[in-house]
Amino acid sequence: GGISFLMKKNKIDVIMGTAKVQKGKKVSITDKEGKVTEYAANHIIIATGARSRELPNLPQDGVKVIGYRQALSLPTQPKSMIVVGSGAIGVEFADFYNTMGTKVTIVEFMPNIVPVEDEEISKHLEKSLKKSGIDIMTNASVESVDTSGNGVKANVKTKDGNITLEADILLSAVGIAANIENIGLEEVGIATDKGRVLVNEWYQTSVPGYYAIGDIIPTQALAHVASAEGITCVEKIKGMHVETIDYGNIPGCTYCHPEIASVGLTEKQAKEKGYE
Repeated sequence: GGISFLMKKNKIDVIMGTAKVQKGKKVSITDKEGKVTEYAANHIIIATGARSRELPNLPQDGVKVIGYRQALSLPTQPKSMIVVGSGAIGVEFADFYNTMGTKVTIVEFMPNIVPVEDEEISKHLEKSLKKSGIDIMTNASVESVDTSGNGVKANVKTKDGNITLEADILLSAVGIAANIENIGLEEVGIATDKGRVLVNEWYQTSVPGYYAIGDIIPTQALAHVASAEGITCVEKIKGMHVETIDYGNIPGCTYCHPEIASVGLTEKQAKEKGYE
């Protein structure tokens, strides 16, 4: 609602429908009645974002095995929850549900939780989360899930063998997948790699007149990054003097208790790059 107010206030036309980029700097939009309208423009920015990534052994049914969107609006509070993945999304939801009284277990494939953060920070957070009542299993992976009973049974592989965890619900927080399917990229000839759209430092794709920003390109998938990319892209299109974004300078935040904020290299990354 807030965003649609901003669109109106700034006199931006919003067309509701399903869009596909077409050759010749065109976009076709299908409305909910199935009517297709074609639009042409000198510059087309693709910003279709991302969704919760699904692992083959963890298919999401939206009821017992959920992604982060469902986790925001569950009809009832689960008594127990397994969270698979301990990046920002996994840790934030684990902390949130634990605070409300849900019994939470985190299962993380890597040796440390919040694996992109500094190891020391990770150890401090693990201690703090355990103290608050969250069970944490690192070096562990969910091999399969059984949803036939009342809740879920997860078969977890650990370094000491396989164990079964039971809970009301399982939240799969193993990252995101870019929304690049069925939007016309292949037909237009826009290059992609490893599920992301390839762009230069001004967000131009391999086809002139088509740009891409946000979670669909290989940069950090964060809202403040997407917004900076959008501004940079548009200002460059307008011929303004623009500096490229320094991605080493972007803060990352994890909203748990205590919160984590970081910028730049971790100690390990700095050492690997040969800094004293």
